[in-house]
Amino acid sequence: MQHGKCAYCEKRDEQAKWRDAEHYRPKGHYWWLAWTWENLLFACVDCNRDCKRDQFPLVDPSARLAPEAMPPGDERPLLIDPYAPEGDPRAEIVFRRERVQGRERWKPYGTTPGGSETIRVCGLDRSGLIDLYNKHVRDFVRPALAQFETVANSEDARAIIEAWSRLCRRLDAPGQEFRALSRHAVDALAPRDLRARYRLTW
Repeated sequence: MQHGKCAYCEKRDEQAKWRDAEHYRPKGHYWWLAWTWENLLFACVDCNRDCKRDQFPLVDPSARLAPEAMPPGDERPLLIDPYAPEGDPRAEIVFRRERVQGRERWKPYGTTPGGSETIRVCGLDRSGLIDLYNKHVRDFVRPALAQFETVANSEDARAIIEAWSRLCRRLDAPGQEFRALSRHAVDALAPRDLRARYRLTW
């Protein structure tokens, strides 16, 4: 279901023996949900064991579920549930381009309290991930965008729209790593006037 990617950072983990069955609501606090399907996710070791551990911040800690009560109750989690039917994590966490000592860097920022807490709890701004984000934009997003811009120089409207569609399908395919980063990078890097002229949207 997750295409072999971590539910939190979207990193693909090729070594199955290191994959963790992550409990969205930690089993240490919510022992009665330990085997509940809706509470289980795949998470990489870095997000799960090294960062999140048993953290589960709430808007109001006094509203935590009573033992054996089923979620959500009155709980309002600050940790984004990547598979909740409502909401879109991409609206709560955005990737922004920065310059650090003259070098481009992509970093996640929360646009909501839940987005900010999810970044903090899961360590989505840890240095190893920042390196992977930068590599992803450099080696995957920018070359794909360059191919699109080559077609865009032709000023052939039909070819441009088809090339844009191919770009979006390639970067936003379910099995791709860092889909949210790809979208935000393209939003920042693709010429806005060109996108407006041909009405190019995701």
